[in-house]
Amino acid sequence: MRDLVGDPLALGAEGVIETIGARGAWISTAGKRFRVRAAKAKVVDTVGAGDAYRAGFLCALLRGYHFPECGR
Repeated sequence: MRDLVGDPLALGAEGVIETIGARGAWISTAGKRFRVRAAKAKVVDTVGAGDAYRAGFLCALLRGYHFPECGR
């Protein structure tokens, strides 16, 4: 995505979340980058997994948690 719009952080975004499937996610903020490992789970169906992750992330963010905590 950075190739399509440039660097979102340089354009004013507070953070960028890059999901990497079973390996978890990378969270980048101004000057910092965090890796969040994926939770171990028995996978039955992956439909909606990314949507659920993003919903949980945004819920935590709206409750005042910091980016790494939101990712976990």
